[in-house]
Amino acid sequence: MNLFEVDERSWEREIELAELPVLVLFYSPICPHGKEMEPYFSAFQF
Repeated sequence: MNLFEVDERSWEREIELAELPVLVLFYSPICPHGKEMEPYFSAFQF
């Protein structure tokens, strides 16, 4: 599984058209909750 960022230009290609299920974390660099969740999402990367 890969961990990567998407934006409005790559959303459809990477998320909507994905052949496998995806897990998405919506975050803001200033959001403490997103920063707290980042290590858990990183743990899914192989």
